[in-house]
Amino acid sequence: VPGAKHARKHIHNSVESMSAFVEQMTKKEKEEMRHEVEEAVEAVQKKHDEVEEIVEKVEKIEKEVQKQPAVEETAEEKARKEEKKEEVVEEMVEESLGLENWCGGCKWRDMGFTCDKRVNWMMDQYHVTEVAAKEANIQHCSNKKRGLRG
Repeated sequence: VPGAKHARKHIHNSVESMSAFVEQMTKKEKEEMRHEVEEAVEAVQKKHDEVEEIVEKVEKIEKEVQKQPAVEETAEEKARKEEKKEEVVEEMVEESLGLENWCGGCKWRDMGFTCDKRVNWMMDQYHVTEVAAKEANIQHCSNKKRGLRG
């Protein structure tokens, strides 16, 4: 136990250094002093035993933990979790932008192509996300008057 050896040595040295002082003491004082020293030694021993017991418990727990198989996520599980997280975030963004009503089949600015075609073109041309492309084009949807978007 760290420090126990030092504590015992310190008590021993203290007792020896007081031996000259003790020679001048009365019998009653000597007996009281001896009793106090014995109590101190017992207290140190008791604390030493308590620390040893704690160390044994900790070592036992460490061994049990080491025996248990480590539960680690595989790269595939991590990728699935990340993908699911991205889907949830995308759904939240779409909802906050009003993109949950996106139909995509309507004409973009009354042109000869659909809003979905325009979104795909923007994604290919400008390398933006689908949400960003929809957000940029939703204002040009010909169905916005009917409550549908894109």
